[in-house]
Amino acid sequence: MKSIHRMSLFCPALLAGVIVAGLTAEPASAISAFARKYKVECSNCHSAMPYLNANGRAFKEAGYRLVDSHGNVDKTMDTTEKVSDSQAMEKYFPIGGRFKGYVYNKVKSEDGQLRPAHEIEIFAAGSLWDTASFFLELEGEDEGDFVTGAVGSFGWHPSRQANLVMGYGSILHTDPYNSVSNHRRTTATHKAPLNYGNSQAARFRADAEFANFYGRVGSFFYEASYSGGNGNPEGDNPRDYLGRLAFDFTPDIMIGGLYYVATRDRSAGDLDVTRTGLDFNLDLGNFFASGMYLTSKEEPPGVASQTNDSAFVELYFTSRRGERPLVVPLVRYDWTESNDGRDTTSVVTAQVNTYPIQNARLALEYSKEIDVPGTREKSDRIVLMADVNF
Repeated sequence: MKSIHRMSLFCPALLAGVIVAGLTAEPASAISAFARKYKVECSNCHSAMPYLNANGRAFKEAGYRLVDSHGNVDKTMDTTEKVSDSQAMEKYFPIGGRFKGYVYNKVKSEDGQLRPAHEIEIFAAGSLWDTASFFLELEGEDEGDFVTGAVGSFGWHPSRQANLVMGYGSILHTDPYNSVSNHRRTTATHKAPLNYGNSQAARFRADAEFANFYGRVGSFFYEASYSGGNGNPEGDNPRDYLGRLAFDFTPDIMIGGLYYVATRDRSAGDLDVTRTGLDFNLDLGNFFASGMYLTSKEEPPGVASQTNDSAFVELYFTSRRGERPLVVPLVRYDWTESNDGRDTTSVVTAQVNTYPIQNARLALEYSKEIDVPGTREKSDRIVLMADVNF
């Protein structure tokens, strides 16, 4: 009953947001690109780094290529250089780096931390030839003693309607919407539905071998994904399947859904996982909202099944200096059920971001648990964050 009640609150809020958006939003008309490669500003692609706007979503869908007003690849903006009749390479190789640090990190009842190099990343992405793309990221984090991990993909993009991307990363790697991307967030806290589970049991934000087939037909975006599952780096006996459909009322207003089934090998038998999700993405001038509601059913071998829900709703506003983001306040509410819906954990996160330049961000974040299971003490966290991309 708790799940039904929470869903009854989520759906009207989502619908009301879409109705208001339909009356107020204006379609985007500009195109975006990698700032250095195409000599344009980051705000062409991002409402506020790292969130993608409509132009950034179109650019990502097209395999990191510029598109025209109809969403088709703009051949006049091709930056590849012909090596031979059958081969073309990037003329200006798009490589970059990132430092993301917690200058100060304090969790209640724990010692404060100095973590200015929380994440160090090197990444590259672009075109291999006329219809192919690549993405590569090398990353080290302080929790893992900076042991380098890698994710990457290569893609084939013969048309707007049909694309194939394969690699190692999230099963939702190719999805362009902020609502289903945990990587595209400014907070230290994670989006609850994408963080649900664990690294061995179908966590959407975790990495795995994957193959994604996706495209756009009119205002519909579709995705069909096949994966080896988390904790299975060699992709043995792959049994993860995801289907997704999203509809753009305008380039700035989307409602979507997904269905996911997976099987995990356990010593006593198979663990079956089924997930159904509903999400939305709204860009209303300088106001942005996204959210997701996810129902997860797990059927372990030999014991009763469990069904738990999780959700998040995130709002942020971008005050600008010209076209550039300057100050971006944000608030997000996350909640997760456990123990077959009998326990709930909910967290409210508030954050203020400042952008001295478009590719550098300073943020002050405070998060607090509102609901916790049983008699566990509620916690809170304060983070002073610096995030620089170059």
